[in-house]
Amino acid sequence: MAEAAEQATVAAVQEDNEMSLEDLQILGGTEEPSLFYQLMDPNSILRQWILRILVSVALILLYQYMNPSNSPTGGAFGGSGKRVDAPVSRLLGLEEKRNDVDSKDASPEPSAPVKEEEESPNPSAPKEEKAVEEETNVIQQRTVEPEMPRVEAPPDQAAPRRVGRGRRTVTPAAPPVTPAPVTLKARNPDHPGLEQFNYWYNVEASLYRIYSIGELGGDGTEVAPPFIPRSERGHVSVHLIVTNDLLQDVSCYWVNYKGKEELKSVMRGRGGQFRSMTWIGHPFVFRAKETGQLLLHYIPYRVIPTTPQVPTHDENDETLGVHRFSLKRNIHQKFNQVCLIDDPIFPTHIDTVQQAAAFSFQHMSRMNYACANTCLKYLTNILRHPSERKYRKIRTANKKFYAEVWNTAARGLFLAAGFKEEGAFLELGTNDPLPSHRVQDVSSLVFYLEKWKEEEERNLARAPASGQQQPDGADGYGRAGFGHAGGLNPNNVQF
Repeated sequence: MAEAAEQATVAAVQEDNEMSLEDLQILGGTEEPSLFYQLMDPNSILRQWILRILVSVALILLYQYMNPSNSPTGGAFGGSGKRVDAPVSRLLGLEEKRNDVDSKDASPEPSAPVKEEEESPNPSAPKEEKAVEEETNVIQQRTVEPEMPRVEAPPDQAAPRRVGRGRRTVTPAAPPVTPAPVTLKARNPDHPGLEQFNYWYNVEASLYRIYSIGELGGDGTEVAPPFIPRSERGHVSVHLIVTNDLLQDVSCYWVNYKGKEELKSVMRGRGGQFRSMTWIGHPFVFRAKETGQLLLHYIPYRVIPTTPQVPTHDENDETLGVHRFSLKRNIHQKFNQVCLIDDPIFPTHIDTVQQAAAFSFQHMSRMNYACANTCLKYLTNILRHPSERKYRKIRTANKKFYAEVWNTAARGLFLAAGFKEEGAFLELGTNDPLPSHRVQDVSSLVFYLEKWKEEEERNLARAPASGQQQPDGADGYGRAGFGHAGGLNPNNVQF
């Protein structure tokens, strides 16, 4: 009875000391308990969740501790995935020994295997642990390789050096590149002649007419016929005027549409004339009346534009173009030809620099050349600097020079002045300073070019607003059914 009374007394004291959650809420005067009382209450939901989280973390740490990922036999997060039933202390001891071997300098001789049985505090370890230890030691012996001595190659002087952050490399400046000196190919300081000028001139003249003159001697050699051996149909007419200044009579033949020669007239010697209204693209043949020797094969290709100085239209009709030439005797037999051709517009031979310059000025007027200032600029630079080679070596592919000089009638002026085409350049003189007589030639050319420019400006001011009247076909149209620049014009084709 005394023990029962004592237990009842102790229970009463505990009930007095312990306070329920409801009593604490009533005493605190708050509806919700504080965080501390929630943690102390065994029935609190927060306390239960916190305990669960702590238990989960402890289990995870214990699992990772028992199964490390870098284990030599693998684990849950790496390796071969095989479970190793060995004490954690032994696995840790093996791992430490392996790390010690890797950190030391490797030697060719393999290290002796470690006897784990003597060091093991548990003599009754299973045989599986010994097998794992032996396998681990074998792996360590295989992975340890002797370290070969490093042989460093001598530093490459040309290779760039590695520079730290605080240092800055100073690249040496490249030596200044001196341009190559301008050199000219000519070795003779004198005028090179008119060979290149005549080549250019023959090409320009062949656009308007073709003269194929017979051979001298009368040995029966015929001139090769042109590539149009018969007449072509066209609409642009031309007035042909031929004068016979030979001593013999000349028979005039028209080459018909089938390529046959038809006699049209006979010119008397010493001043006889042949006049015919023909068409562009109609060939004519002139033969000696008595012997039948071929004197000339002539084809008008294009109507020549007219100028105030050299008119090329008919006296009675400005829209009708005229082709005019004369047959002359070859007295000095300078050229191996039976006769010479005197053409006031396109001479067959140009022998002097004055003739070449005169034709160039006429052709510039005929082509309405308007870039005289460009020519004056190039020529004036030569006069001001006769010893500078760069002003006497002009690149023909230069955009401005090609468009305003080289591809125009002004090209004849430079060739007449003694410029010579050398590859892609137009050169004047040699590497030495230009001689005084060559400088005088350039000075005369500049003088006449300025006079020509002033005269052209006066003629332009006197001309009507519509410009000078040109004969039909002067713009290149009308060659036997062909339009501008040789393009086929189907409106002019007749069958």
